[in-house]
Amino acid sequence: MRIRTLIGSALLVTAVLGLTACGGGDDEPDPTPTSPPAATATPTATATATAEPAPDGGNGGNGAMGTVVNIELTENPFTFEPDTLTFDAGTTYTLSFNAPREFHTFTVDGLGIDIFINAGEALQEVITPSTVGEFELICIPHEGFGMKGTVTVQ
Repeated sequence: MRIRTLIGSALLVTAVLGLTACGGGDDEPDPTPTSPPAATATPTATATATAEPAPDGGNGGNGAMGTVVNIELTENPFTFEPDTLTFDAGTTYTLSFNAPREFHTFTVDGLGIDIFINAGEALQEVITPSTVGEFELICIPHEGFGMKGTVTVQ
């Protein structure tokens, strides 16, 4: 009799803990997961052609400063669009990256630029290049797949 009571009590405690841990059936619906919106960009040959002045005289509410340069990170094939960028030395730019399906980097060793973009992340990064010259642009994990470009600072 004592063992039956002990086993019954253990089953009752287990059932109560199971219902409590599972939330007990609230009436609120579960949140619906959403996907980030698909990014759209129009690739062009140079950054100056895709540039738009940032709102509010150069410092928009989204953190944008100077001229906004849209850069699309594509997969299959792995490319930067545009893959040739031209900047004026000493000018501030906001690089605006789309939300790619894979992570990427925007790396220009000669300018000390190494930006990491997570998969599904739309990112803006402010740069002010100051060294004049032509520099290699690469995506470190996808360089072997041809994800390269050129950055010119004049």
